[in-house]
Amino acid sequence: MEKTLQARLNADQRGESFCTKYNDQLITVDEYPAEILSFKAKVKKVEDAAQVQATNTKVITADKAIDKQGLADVIYKYELRGSMKAHQLGLVELELSLDNPLSFIGDATGLDAITRATNLKEIMHDNIGVLTNITEDNITEMEGAIGSFSGIKNANKSAVDVKKSTGTDVLDGLLNEAEVPRTHIEKIVYSYFPDLAHEWDLAIKVGKAAGIRHQDLVFKYVDYDTNVVLNKIKTSMVMGTTRLLKHSTVLGFSRGYGMESGNWEVTSSDPRYVTDVQTNVGIGDGVVSRVIRLKKVG
Repeated sequence: MEKTLQARLNADQRGESFCTKYNDQLITVDEYPAEILSFKAKVKKVEDAAQVQATNTKVITADKAIDKQGLADVIYKYELRGSMKAHQLGLVELELSLDNPLSFIGDATGLDAITRATNLKEIMHDNIGVLTNITEDNITEMEGAIGSFSGIKNANKSAVDVKKSTGTDVLDGLLNEAEVPRTHIEKIVYSYFPDLAHEWDLAIKVGKAAGIRHQDLVFKYVDYDTNVVLNKIKTSMVMGTTRLLKHSTVLGFSRGYGMESGNWEVTSSDPRYVTDVQTNVGIGDGVVSRVIRLKKVG
């Protein structure tokens, strides 16, 4: 596993330990049990995937190409249902996020196919309350297709090549999944137990060989008019010759880690919205946290 990904897993494991330490307090919040169960399950999924990766790293074989088309077929089937329902309900952002061709996964490289399928499955799962034509059984079917293709849930399948030429690792997508319930737990800590917030922050700091790599910037994106959370917003962070690029998650968050101290320019862009530019964003002590409300073009 790459060092940066190992550091993220270590941070999640420390987050688990924090939750165990303060379980008596946290368990009193009604929403907490579901979130901690989800968080532990997703961290376990990362740990299992890392074990498979360590012992079963191979190039993608011919049968994997067949599996990828099967994965595309399953995800696309439910994308069609979800986008149709979102359109009927007038949920434009949700409709657009599920409006992808079959080739979006079918023609992608192995790792991109896994990431795209996982992201789409999470969008549908997060919105299952309004997408009434998608059931938990459908989500399970999608998870099974993703697991079968990736070789994580079915070790008898030929494993994917776990690294692209850029060094991107399949574990990144799984760690992103764990970020969702962890973020919810963070909200519980900050809202109900502010005296524990500092210890929580220290627990989930992402470490690296050269020292502590911590979270410096958090932008949350919402629609200016509807307050709907926006995912896939391109976040470009620039200071001098240093450039960082992120895209907002399904919860609308873009995060900057281990940023140099100084004044940064942060540009938030999406073809559907007017570009937002934040100048002189001071990075130093503490976390810069802002809600960015984007106005639709036209």
